[in-house]
Amino acid sequence: LYARTTALWQHPAHLVMRAIENRMGVARSANTGISLYVDPIGRVHGQTDLFESDIRIDNVLTTDEITFFTRFGDLAGNGAAFAAFLLILASLKFSRRSASLDPSEAQV
Repeated sequence: LYARTTALWQHPAHLVMRAIENRMGVARSANTGISLYVDPIGRVHGQTDLFESDIRIDNVLTTDEITFFTRFGDLAGNGAAFAAFLLILASLKFSRRSASLDPSEAQV
């Protein structure tokens, strides 16, 4: 499906981020891509090569711990998007108000 595109390497790279964010071990099995196990701190184990048929056995570490990211998600990103939205609204309101002023009524 992906032939030899960057997607074959992007999926395992994103898996490392997901494992770290949630402090959870993750196993990935891919038919033609890269299969691997990522431990809770992001170390990769048993990675296969592209289009390699293989069997790997590992212990997947799990936890009941709920991380900040698991609980609140991308709070910083959502907060920044909301702040940008408010700034855009404020700038639109300010630009309309200053454009509607009659130049003869401007204060000197």
